[in-house]
Amino acid sequence: MSAGRPTAAAGGAGTRRRHADLQGLRGVAVALVVLQHAGLPGLPGGFVGVDVFFVLSGYLVTGLLLDEVERTGTVAPVRFWARRVRRLLPAALLVLVVTVVAARVLLPPLAVAGVALDAVAAVLQNANNRFALAGVDYLAGSEPSPLQHFWSLAVEEQYYLLAPVAALLLARAARRRTTGAPAAVPVAVPVAVPVVLLALVAATSFALCTWLTATHQPYAFFTLPARAWEPACGGLLALLLRRTGAPPARAAALLGWAGLAAVLAAAVLVTDASPFPGWRAAVPVLGAAAVIGAGARGAGTEQRLLSARPLTALGDLSYPLYLWHWPLLVLPSLAARPLPVPAAVLLAAALLLAAATHHLVEEPVRRSRWLPRRPRTTWALAGTASAAALAVSAWAAVPPALDAGRPAPAVPVAAGLPAPEAAYVPSDLRPGLRAASGDVSRSSRDGCLVAFRVVEPPGCTYGDPAAARTVVLFGDSHADTWFPPLERIALRRGLRLVVLTKSSCPPASVTAHQTRLNRPFTECTTWRRAALERIRRLRPAVVVATGYGRQQLEGDDSPATWAAGVTGTLRALPGTTAVVWLADNPEFPRSVPVCLSAALHQPSRCGGERADVLDEERTAAERRAVRAAGGTHVDTSAWLCTDRRCPAVQGGVLLYRDAHHLTATRTAGLAGRLDAALAPALDAAGQDRGPAGG
Repeated sequence: MSAGRPTAAAGGAGTRRRHADLQGLRGVAVALVVLQHAGLPGLPGGFVGVDVFFVLSGYLVTGLLLDEVERTGTVAPVRFWARRVRRLLPAALLVLVVTVVAARVLLPPLAVAGVALDAVAAVLQNANNRFALAGVDYLAGSEPSPLQHFWSLAVEEQYYLLAPVAALLLARAARRRTTGAPAAVPVAVPVAVPVVLLALVAATSFALCTWLTATHQPYAFFTLPARAWEPACGGLLALLLRRTGAPPARAAALLGWAGLAAVLAAAVLVTDASPFPGWRAAVPVLGAAAVIGAGARGAGTEQRLLSARPLTALGDLSYPLYLWHWPLLVLPSLAARPLPVPAAVLLAAALLLAAATHHLVEEPVRRSRWLPRRPRTTWALAGTASAAALAVSAWAAVPPALDAGRPAPAVPVAAGLPAPEAAYVPSDLRPGLRAASGDVSRSSRDGCLVAFRVVEPPGCTYGDPAAARTVVLFGDSHADTWFPPLERIALRRGLRLVVLTKSSCPPASVTAHQTRLNRPFTECTTWRRAALERIRRLRPAVVVATGYGRQQLEGDDSPATWAAGVTGTLRALPGTTAVVWLADNPEFPRSVPVCLSAALHQPSRCGGERADVLDEERTAAERRAVRAAGGTHVDTSAWLCTDRRCPAVQGGVLLYRDAHHLTATRTAGLAGRLDAALAPALDAAGQDRGPAGG
């Protein structure tokens, strides 16, 4: 997170006293992050403290590298990296190992493997890319990893990997331009050259960040190419101060207070609904740069404020506090049986652990006189400690048995009624808990469920391609879960089945809010328009539609808005097409397989009461809209729930692969009931309707 302790850097600063304001700024940054994560009202954007750390890192590291070049004529990347390892690795590995062990003890067994993989990525300094590839929404806060905060450490370490190499190349180029002096001779590097290079890096990275924020937000948030502009801004500041000196006193005072105000304003005004980072991140980044630049003059009132002992003491603990606070806040809520510990108590524990880590781990390593003289020892110890952390992660990743050790009982089921709720997780559960996440439809594996950015429906046809009658499956990923029974019906009845599904895109003509992109889901609107046009060309006998019942809508997110969208879609369909709209399935507070892995003998803990897991108000509005348009509305809860409860396991079948997607195994077993629901529409359609094209 932080680059290191204040030390000789740009602008002629060379003492801890002169840099007390930077340590205080570090204290402000970590306070913003920690308090926002703890849920303090009024600081929805406290996560911008990480952006402040990025600027500080770029500023200090650039100054250190330039000092080394001017003092020795070169840069020794291996020695630089060894210093970073001694500074950052001990505390990071300690927190990482403790977190993995705590996860193995507290979390549901099926959740621990993910934490272990996060730990491996963190040890390899690649956590940011892992979370970006997983599409994790850092701001959403749903089921976060207790190691998710290691993303920012990975960004900095990746930057540290490249910065000394770039400085070494610049030093060699400067030496060749002067007298061909040997490496040991001090060299004056023309500041203009690194300024231009860093400016290009910052401009390119900022443009990439802005574009990715609007298109692939996790990549904008987590990856180095989209974040490099922030430490680059700190580096530019170090170079410019070295060349121009500190700003005049009045300008410095104005810059300092304006910069501090910008950082605090971002923490108050940026929310988890704001597309971030993008251009909004420029506010805390430029604010931090202004505070640092003003500090080069010194003696300003804002410097005296930031140099106050409480803030500098917090700055001293900023790195271990950042490491400890997140797992302490997250693990109790993710526990198999959530632990209701007040956030204030957890923050107090984080402060105590941070102080202990600082004095017992960080300081002894930092003050060691023999480690800096033995770089090979540093690397050997770092490698050994990292290998130990990887071994602990491998141990945690192997889950215990994930069933109750006996098969499902043979219980007779009355015709038309769902199987009873299981009393335990049977050994012959279908699919098994480990395999549940992959129990998806064939159409999904074939790529028919298109991703966020796709706006053209693919031509996915199943059943009998030459059939006279066509059935269309239309909607989002919840619609895709009904492909297995529909395919069986299409094959049995000799129907052509066309699949038009898009992830997170409801069939109702509404403007959906895309939470991963933090903006209106315009790609969904475009795709839906194209899909409806495809349906009009096909003139199918029946359209089977459904969608995620708790889809967040732009503007008025009400049942009436949803019902109006359903009506809009039904009016856009051909008049000769019958519509069967399936009510959505239940949604649970957390992943059902993960929950069951900690409730092998009490799976009822992972089910729920109907009123808690079904949005019956929106479903009722949907039902009225469908029936008013002459369509058929099917209450699927009658197939999945009793009058009172919606179970997670029925007999020997697992119903859900996560918190709200049905398993392909469950829906395949409902082919008979779905066929009965479709029969009136299919029989009324007769044999004379077929595709007109498409």
